Amino acid sequence: MATSEKANNTIIIGYSLLYLDELIILDTRKFRNYLNFLSHYNELLKRVDPLRVEYNYRKLLHDSKKNGVWCND
Repeated sequence: MATSEKANNTIIIGYSLLYLDELIILDTRKFRNYLNFLSHYNELLKRVDPLRVEYNYRKLLHDSKKNGVWCND
């Protein structure tokens, strides 16, 4: 993996973990945009760390249900 690719992965991981709680509080449209971003991020991450994908998904599901913004469509 190239150095720039590692740096990009670090930025993505930092972005997803720092802003997850804040985005759950925002309106549903922004939250859905984040879900879309996270799905692309998880596809990338599956090649590197499959357990992290499972953790991210479970945390997202738990936090979103707790904050009342989860929907099943």
